[in-house]
Amino acid sequence: WWNHVREGPVWDKDNWVFNYILHPYGGAAYYMSARTQGCSAINSFLYGFAVSTIFWEYGIEAFNEIPSYQDMFITPIVGAIMGEAFYKLKRRILQDDTSLFGSRLLGNITLFLIDPVNEVLGLIYGNDARRNAAFSVRPTAQGMQASLSLSF
Repeated sequence: WWNHVREGPVWDKDNWVFNYILHPYGGAAYYMSARTQGCSAINSFLYGFAVSTIFWEYGIEAFNEIPSYQDMFITPIVGAIMGEAFYKLKRRILQDDTSLFGSRLLGNITLFLIDPVNEVLGLIYGNDARRNAAFSVRPTAQGMQASLSLSF
């Protein structure tokens, strides 16, 4: 780990699909995990930046490879742009009773694809993140109670 951290960052030679599609999607997931829970856009960006750069790039991934410039910048920056678009789409879908193009199935599949962290947590603990995204409010005891009644 220390040798990789000390040598980096470098310009990696990863496949473009990883650097410019999958990494931004991961960054969007980090962003959405904060944004849907009520954080502002800037705080969600800072959270995504910290998770992708400090925790992942210089933390876990540094055990296997040297940190890369693309991963440190593309993931959080493009991820935040994608994440904000995902956030607005999620709000729209939730305001339409989880429907997308008239289909609740398509709406719920899309919700899972654009916010996998909160959707999985919602399945486990209740869908308070959906209520927060739809109405842009912070969780309250009443909101948590009401969110448990939301269903697919």
